[in-house]
Amino acid sequence: MIELLKNIFSQFDLFFVYRRLLIIFCTVYTVIRIAQSCWRWINYFYSPGKTKRVMRGYLAVQLLRIRWTKFWKEYVQIALLGGIIILLIRFHRYVQ
Repeated sequence: MIELLKNIFSQFDLFFVYRRLLIIFCTVYTVIRIAQSCWRWINYFYSPGKTKRVMRGYLAVQLLRIRWTKFWKEYVQIALLGGIIILLIRFHRYVQ
């Protein structure tokens, strides 16, 4: 029994557990905060009133005026960096 416990605790890495828990908590916290912020903005823009109606129209016009072709290089760069991050995360499990 003692040998079994020694074997289990010799392979136990507290920093690995801490890192995984920190990743989970930070991800959940970030998703909740972003969802709350989006919900507040939606409620703000769809509340009654003339000023809110004007702001909704202004926001719609600004979103329609975004020139997607002007920033295509930045979009490609964001996609490539995101892909590199995903690959690094996937390959990280093979490094010990």
